[in-house]
Amino acid sequence: MQARSAYLNWLGGQLETREARRTPAPGRFGPDLVIGYATGYGAAELAPFVRSLRTWFDGRVALYVDAWRPGVAAFLDLHRIDRLEPPEQRSWQPHVAVQRFGAYLSGLRCYPDARHVLMSDVRDVVFQGPPLAEPVAELEFFPEHGGDRLAADYKNLRWLKRLFSEKIARQLGDRPCLCAGTIIGHRAQIERLCRILLFLSAIPRSGVGGAFGADQASFNLAAYLGLCDGAVQPNFGRVATVQRTPVGEIGWDGEQVRNPDGSVSPILHKYDRHPHVAAAVMARWAPDFPGDPPARRIDLHRFVEHASQGVAKRLPEFR
Repeated sequence: MQARSAYLNWLGGQLETREARRTPAPGRFGPDLVIGYATGYGAAELAPFVRSLRTWFDGRVALYVDAWRPGVAAFLDLHRIDRLEPPEQRSWQPHVAVQRFGAYLSGLRCYPDARHVLMSDVRDVVFQGPPLAEPVAELEFFPEHGGDRLAADYKNLRWLKRLFSEKIARQLGDRPCLCAGTIIGHRAQIERLCRILLFLSAIPRSGVGGAFGADQASFNLAAYLGLCDGAVQPNFGRVATVQRTPVGEIGWDGEQVRNPDGSVSPILHKYDRHPHVAAAVMARWAPDFPGDPPARRIDLHRFVEHASQGVAKRLPEFR
């Protein structure tokens, strides 16, 4: 009997050579590309990312968005942002954290001449300098918590155990936890990495591959087992990920967030974990929007899908 895998069936469609549907912004742009997956967000939530990025970056910016949301299309057009159309929800889809890498593959096909690429989260990222001004020698990976080991992060350790095994999780436990939310590299390297992460997310439970956390587990495994050529960068360099940085060690100087040593990183990630920083960022980059961004709607279809995946994880998978 042939095994059925919803995830592998979905993955087969992602590998087809097709470009994403896009609405390109007019104008001339630099050779680099920033791409992000921002469905579910309104203009208020996009504003800090978009406005801060356009202050420092003259390259192409492409975002997967829900253009039907009020004001989103006009806001992105104003800031010369390419709008990419998210995949249609006609059949089974993995969690958006994994689905985005399939979307990135389609999006990258729209930019065959792109030089360097930043794949970035959107909601919790703000820019404080040119993100790709420094030379990019290879894939650049950035730590999740500033160097904390995977063994000390119960969530990432659990995701590694679920997707691979407890033994593999223990073997990687002494490595710094890496974040799949900001990755930089040459275009061809980024495209290859997306394929690697998508295939790793099918192992070993292909029926529920692509569940939440699979992106993190696949990314850390690929980086540390040499499945892709890249280098782990120090925190507070090109990227500052401040999720677990003590409140007293970072400060808002009126325009930017300063690192513990007083420096300023071009890319600030997970700043929203610090309410006073989030408020300052919103006040600077989105003063014309309400103080509380609109909440995401509950997707009943996605809720049922997650519940069924939870049951499937506890059942044997036929091979």
